[in-house]
Amino acid sequence: MSQEVTLPAGNYVFQCYAFYRKGAAWNTNPSVSDAVIFAGTTEKKVWSLGGIPLGSYPGNQNGAADQFANGYYMNTVEFTLASEQTISIGCKGVHSANDNSWFVMGPAALYKVDNAGITGSYYLKNTGNGEYFCSGNDWGTRAVTSSLGYAVKIAAADGGYSIDTHVTNGGASHFLGGEYTDGGRTAFVFEPTGTAGEYYIKTSANKYLTAGASGADITLENATSNNAKWQLESLSDHETAAATALETKVSTLDAATNASPVDATFYIPYATLMRNNQHMYNYWNTVPSVVGNNPHFAYEYFNTNFDIHQTVTGLKPGKYALTVNAYYRAGGNETTDGDTKNAILYANGIEVPVPNALPAVHGNNAGTGSDLLYNGAIVSDPLYVYVDNGTLTLGLKKTTKIDNDWTLFNYFKLKYHGNDVVTTEYANELIGTIPAEETVPTAVYSNLTSLKNTLQSTLAKSDYDALAAAVTEAKEQIAPAYSRFLTAKTNVLALKDQTTKFTDEGGTATSTLVSACSTQQTAADAATTASAIETAITNVRKAGSAFAGSVSIVKGEYLDMTDAMLFNAAMRETGGLSLWTIASNTNPAYPKYNGRCSEFWGANFDFYQIAPELPAGNYNIEVSAFHRAGTYHTYLYANSNQVLVLPITNGENSMTDAANSFDAGLYLNSLKITLDAATDVRIGFKNEDTAEDTRSDTGGATDKWTIFRDFKIKYFGEDALAVYRDEYEQALAAAEDALDNATYTNVGGTDRSNLSTAVTTTYPKSVVEDDETQEKFETATEDLTALTTTFKNGVARWNTYVAGMATVKNEADVINTSIYTGLSLTVPTTAASTSATLTSNSNLVRVAIADYVSANYTYSLTGKIGDFSTWTGTATSGGAADTPQTKNNEHWSATTRDYYEQGVNGWGSATGFSVSYTKTATLPAGNYVIKVAARASGSVSGTISTNVDANEVALPNFGASSKGIDISGAANFGSGTFANSNNGYGWQWRFLAFTVDADDTEVTITIAATTTAQWNWVSLADAELLSDADKSTPITLSDANDMASTISSNDGELATVTLQRAIKVGYNTVVLPFDLTAVQVQAVFGSSSVVYDYSENSADVNSADLTFTTRGAGTITANIPVLVKATSATTENIIAGVIIDAPASTPVATGTNFDYLGVYDNTTFGAGDYFIATKAGVQQIFRSNGTDSAKPFRAYFQKKASGDVKANLFIDGIATRINDVNGIGDEEEDVFNLAGQRLNKAQRGVNIINGKKVLVK
Repeated sequence: MSQEVTLPAGNYVFQCYAFYRKGAAWNTNPSVSDAVIFAGTTEKKVWSLGGIPLGSYPGNQNGAADQFANGYYMNTVEFTLASEQTISIGCKGVHSANDNSWFVMGPAALYKVDNAGITGSYYLKNTGNGEYFCSGNDWGTRAVTSSLGYAVKIAAADGGYSIDTHVTNGGASHFLGGEYTDGGRTAFVFEPTGTAGEYYIKTSANKYLTAGASGADITLENATSNNAKWQLESLSDHETAAATALETKVSTLDAATNASPVDATFYIPYATLMRNNQHMYNYWNTVPSVVGNNPHFAYEYFNTNFDIHQTVTGLKPGKYALTVNAYYRAGGNETTDGDTKNAILYANGIEVPVPNALPAVHGNNAGTGSDLLYNGAIVSDPLYVYVDNGTLTLGLKKTTKIDNDWTLFNYFKLKYHGNDVVTTEYANELIGTIPAEETVPTAVYSNLTSLKNTLQSTLAKSDYDALAAAVTEAKEQIAPAYSRFLTAKTNVLALKDQTTKFTDEGGTATSTLVSACSTQQTAADAATTASAIETAITNVRKAGSAFAGSVSIVKGEYLDMTDAMLFNAAMRETGGLSLWTIASNTNPAYPKYNGRCSEFWGANFDFYQIAPELPAGNYNIEVSAFHRAGTYHTYLYANSNQVLVLPITNGENSMTDAANSFDAGLYLNSLKITLDAATDVRIGFKNEDTAEDTRSDTGGATDKWTIFRDFKIKYFGEDALAVYRDEYEQALAAAEDALDNATYTNVGGTDRSNLSTAVTTTYPKSVVEDDETQEKFETATEDLTALTTTFKNGVARWNTYVAGMATVKNEADVINTSIYTGLSLTVPTTAASTSATLTSNSNLVRVAIADYVSANYTYSLTGKIGDFSTWTGTATSGGAADTPQTKNNEHWSATTRDYYEQGVNGWGSATGFSVSYTKTATLPAGNYVIKVAARASGSVSGTISTNVDANEVALPNFGASSKGIDISGAANFGSGTFANSNNGYGWQWRFLAFTVDADDTEVTITIAATTTAQWNWVSLADAELLSDADKSTPITLSDANDMASTISSNDGELATVTLQRAIKVGYNTVVLPFDLTAVQVQAVFGSSSVVYDYSENSADVNSADLTFTTRGAGTITANIPVLVKATSATTENIIAGVIIDAPASTPVATGTNFDYLGVYDNTTFGAGDYFIATKAGVQQIFRSNGTDSAKPFRAYFQKKASGDVKANLFIDGIATRINDVNGIGDEEEDVFNLAGQRLNKAQRGVNIINGKKVLVK
């Protein structure tokens, strides 16, 4: 059954009512339908009646029609056409004869569903009643409309669209399903009404979603109507519409008065909480359990504390009353406590308890309680709150729990009482900010009190505003001015207390000052403005000036007028320049202040204060200050008088540095002025650099820096010499203090003697003030100041010198105190000479230490500690674990010898590194010295220590280019041959002595270094353990005899070995039963000897490359055969302090085709083995015929594979001599030099032998 339709491109839904029954009516078994509905090639099976009990489904056509009319058995197929097409739509089925199957089809419909923008989140606005879709009634699950509404999410589903309400009922039940908002996913059809953005929303049964009145249930109706039309309002459009609606609602509040409030609950989203409505979480911080009788549900908290709240904004300013329908039960069902009220309604910090409800009155079940709340039978007292910033945080909470207590609530309400009155709490909050009585003038406090009393009486907003304005003015302007007045008055009155500095005939000046200050106090107390108080401040200071001009200053004294005339003269108040007037400033980021001084950087500036009517006479205006870059235009000034500020001289580079220098009395600037009559004096500080003043040698204008503190006004009266006398006496006192001050104890040489002579001989008071003159004072002041400045400025260098000498003395004393005392060391004369003297003296001491150790600690136990590669190294970089590293490019010997450094990452770590190397050795009783070569960068601090005592010595940190160890290993800071183009790599020897009191003592040696700065490093090399007595067993190892048994019997012994084994200049195969350090290797084999390690991994079984590679450490490891290129020939060597290590098996360095075997007994080679020997004066590699042999302490190449294997010898990648000399006899070879000339035999250098380049050494 079908028909053809022609349709344009688009998305479609074809629906029809139909069902299929397979078999007879009594066949109730589930079955798969054999009938389908289709649209083009898309089809879907129709409903099957199988499995539905008899009587529950239609038994005839009339019954089927009734079911279809009620919306049952709707079938849907969705399809898409990419272009206009003609397709067939309809139903079809397969029928089996005589099986009593039955198919019924009802109404059908075809929809085009290309409604652009339907999917997404919207508010559904009903056209008929103008309200929005939301939930309500029946436990908050019934679809209703309200003015608030909520956003739903529309998505394509089952040929239509689902409407996600976000009202949950467990699992996926949060969709609109029919008339309820918490059902499963259901498909609706959105049928355009003809108005853009407006739709009929209908079910698959053609029932239309239809709104009723406000708050009434939404129903499903058979016919369309205006109330069945729904507009899809986007979130942004809804926000605009909601704002317009809110404006309308807010406008209703204009009629509110305190006596006739207007409802403002619309401000509170979900003021009535709704069951399982997830939208509430957008507003309330939490939603509790819902209980009660439907639809009068409520919310409860049982036996728990809680706090449910939300913050609303945009409120109209004014007074509000907040209530909630709620009650609190103070315990379980049996409680009789009707007084305790632990549940609290709150808003903006104001709290009101909700009613206590005894069970006898209100019952103990949620059903009764929810009905009472719904009917408004239990309501909290109103909470009055004044909102002035549009924000209201409201909620309900309980912080104290009684077992089984219970809170039931819902229905928050808000009323607006207008803006003509405020709440008592709001008024009291303002009243609490009234300044204390003693902090403002009497008249001001009286006015504030009057305004306060009026507000408390009326609570009128106008009275509140009047008090608020008065409080603001009092706190921000009047109180600070009054505080300044009290300070000024106190400081002015303090002038009269400087009784030793003046005389006051009859006390007239003093009584006049007291009277004047009292008068100004009266004036200040009567003031009602800050300007009137400022006038009182000026007048009280004028009284101070008049006092100073009325007394007689004692000769040699001055009246300190600083605090009487200047606020914050010391620059110690917060802000630095607080209470000073800043007339100009070209860098707004400054001034800055650190609690000890203030600064300007990169700025021109001018700041000042006015000292009123200073009396006639002589003054010194002082300030501690200096200026860097552009020193020619920075001035301390007083009216038109000015003096250039001192330039920086001591390398200060921070405010802390500057404050320390000021503390030390440095950089005191003085301006002398004389006033002929009482005058207002502008005292200030300024920088007037201009563009042309910028000089490259001073760092440029952008680098200019001015730092200052401690202004002072000294008044000397009519004595013209007084200002010069005062400067001299200050300079003398500063010099005397410096000489006696423990801070400068280390300053010596002529820096101290010159200053001491000036104080005691050249410029004491007895000399300068006898027949005093201005010239004498000025000369003495200038010289004393210069000598004191030199004395103080040199302290850092003198301290460095003394600390450095203490360090080097300690290095010597831990070895033997006679080393240091036996030297004639230079004493520096000036701070400038301390650095060179320290270096010279330190070098002398360290050479003496090395000589002493060499002469007195002649026995080596280095085998006990081994090379640094055997020590335990740990490191961190920036606090994280790191790995100590090995290098070989800057060894003191100028060879590629290994040395050991900080962690791999330490060099680049922004927060520095730490590293330690430790070694534990068991030692017999005795005296020992640990000797280590070390160097480090300047910011590294390192030490050598042991667990035996507290002694330690510091590692050198003089960088990577200085002398200390020459290439022979001698401690040397002068002439000689050094690595790094004869400049040295910064290496120096360090020695630490210690004493072990008992045999078998475990001694742990630790070398540690650390820094907190980036780009730093430390290097260590060549550790030796020395003793002043022989602790070893003498053992002779001779290649004339088999030695394996001797080695075995002395296993583990600390030994002094006499090694009788011929060593030739050139290559020697070597294996030893003990370790040799790099220093020991050089002693045995020559200062330029090289150690090579063996490897061979040739893939070709017929040809093997016997490869030797330089060992960076330059060491020899026990029982590891090596090749050594010796530069000295010997037949016997004495090697002290080694540990005999008897091998468990034949010493071997493993290869693929050839192992490199060491021998301790005389050994005969096998046929096909290879060995190195000298032929015709040239060392070569030979293949043994099975009769050749080697003496002890040598090595050979043992063939592993059967057959004839050809061997090639390579040293550091270069083929050396010939490949495979057959047997022991001579073999004819074609030998040429690089010029192509034939040679009789190979020469030193590169030869061409049998067509290959061969290096002969």
